[in-house]
Amino acid sequence: MGPDVIDTLTEKEVDACLAAIKDPQQMAIFRLMSEMGLSLSEILGDDELKTPGLYIQDVDSRNLTLRVYYRFVRDSHMEERTVPLPVDCLIAIKDHLWSMGEDLHSWGQLFVVKDRRVRQMLFDLGKDAGLGKKVSPLSLRKYALISLLKSGLKPSEIRKRFGFLREQEEQIVLIAQLFIYNPTLTEEKVADKVVDRLFGVKENKR
Repeated sequence: MGPDVIDTLTEKEVDACLAAIKDPQQMAIFRLMSEMGLSLSEILGDDELKTPGLYIQDVDSRNLTLRVYYRFVRDSHMEERTVPLPVDCLIAIKDHLWSMGEDLHSWGQLFVVKDRRVRQMLFDLGKDAGLGKKVSPLSLRKYALISLLKSGLKPSEIRKRFGFLREQEEQIVLIAQLFIYNPTLTEEKVADKVVDRLFGVKENKR
């Protein structure tokens, strides 16, 4: 695999990472990326894109949804989407807040941590879990995308959940077709040839 290709994680490898996590904040961030496909800039905010990141009040525990803010490019109109919040993610968020002496009735940013620190945490996590490959925000977003396709979620719904542009839906449809019509095609080949085109081969903040 070339140096610019995003490593593809398997379910077993993600489970190994989950088992190696000891910190509640790390667990919450990891689950938001691996289960929901959120980008690091959507979780923490981004000074360049001028996005706020997640706030505690964005979590709707009653309806199991999460409000996410994002921009496609700097100085464009800030977009907002409401996405389903898996129970495991909600539990992880509550555990993180409890460890900070907060709860869902508090106000303020959900995570106060630097982008670089999270990237380093993920890198170290891959080593601690004995994966032999790099764990990154984009590799976790890729894993979430593939997992949701396997679960039967429609490409149109995936586009909305990830905040992709409408014209990118064709790429998601192609990925889905590969899984449906080429069951012998390995997950690695699918990811390298198609999924990376959707996210962009080289790693960036989104």
